[in-house]
Parts: sequence; structure tokens; C-alpha cells
Amino acid sequence: MRDEIIEKLNKRLAEGINRESDVVYLFVEIRKLFEHDDLPQYPQLRFYGDWVVHTKLSRIRRDGALAEYLGRINDAVDIKRQGGEEQNVTTQITNAMSLDRLREEMVTFFQERSLDSRLLEVGQWRNFIKWLISILIDTPLVASNHPDFNLIKEFSFGPSKDETSVASYKIVCADGTTVTGQVFVN
Repeated sequence: MRDEIIEKLNKRLAEGINRESDVVYLFVEIRKLFEHDDLPQYPQLRFYGDWVVHTKLSRIRRDGALAEYLGRINDAVDIKRQGGEEQNVTTQITNAMSLDRLREEMVTFFQERSLDSRLLEVGQWRNFIKWLISILIDTPLVASNHPDFNLIKEFSFGPSKDETSVASYKIVCADGTTVTGQVFVN
């Protein structure tokens, strides 16, 4: 069964990731390999695999990627509240999304399984992230009433506002205000 999953993945990867359904398929098949190989590593890959198949993520485990992301987002809001520059907040949010770490994990995961890795090349990667974000738009990370994330209620992606970014973001703060900005990928 494992070999069949890898074969199907390679076929799809060779055809290219050209739409949302391709991204969902990729993550679902990767999740199957996680189950088959009983893989504890790859926290970013696992997190995004969970995020693409849910309408929201709200179950927070202290040792999980969601807690890490929400903690970083909470810190970014704290920087903003203390008068931090918009660029610092944007950088903090971009780093919180760990898209570079997701790519690093995918490189390793693909190499270990001899998967077609053209998707991970710079130009292709940016397109992949745009498709991924289009799935995650309006699929919030929810932190409501969690004591570790006292400044935020939820985080969500929105469409990109220009050609330089891959998405916009919106943070609903605990006090009802919002923080918005853009997410960038190299």
C-alpha cells in the first residue's frame, strides 16, 4: 500500500500542482504516509495537512504546532501594541506561518521517499503556496479564551492585496480590534 501511495503521489507531482484540489490531494496522501510509516516528525507538514482538511483549527495541545503558531501570532500582536513598526509585525507573522520550515520538511520528506521534488523549486513553490493559502482563506486558527494567548481570538488568511505577497492576514484581537497585513514568501 505504501508503494502505491508513493506511485500515485509521483504521478500527480509529475502532472504539476495546478489547482486547490491538487494541494488537498497532496496533503491527504502525505497524511496516509504518516499513518503508514507512523511518523512523529514533520510538525509543519502535519500541521498544514490538518489545516487544509478542516474548517477551523481550535484544539490546542501545548506541544503542538497550533500552540506554537498562536504563540508567535500573540507575540506579534504584543509587538504591535507596544508601538512596533508594521514591518516588524509583518515579519513576525510571516515567520509564524513557518512556510520556510514547511518547505524544508517537504524537501526532506520528498527525498526520503523519492518523490518528485520540482514542486519545491522557487518558482513552483510560490505557486504551491498561493494554492495552499487559497484553501486556508477563511479557515481560522482559533485561540478564544485560551490563557496562553490572551491577546488574540483568531487568525485567518485572506486574498493577497498585491503581487509581492502571497496572502493577506487578519488577526482578531481579544479586545475586538483587528490587525491586518500581508504574508510574503521567498
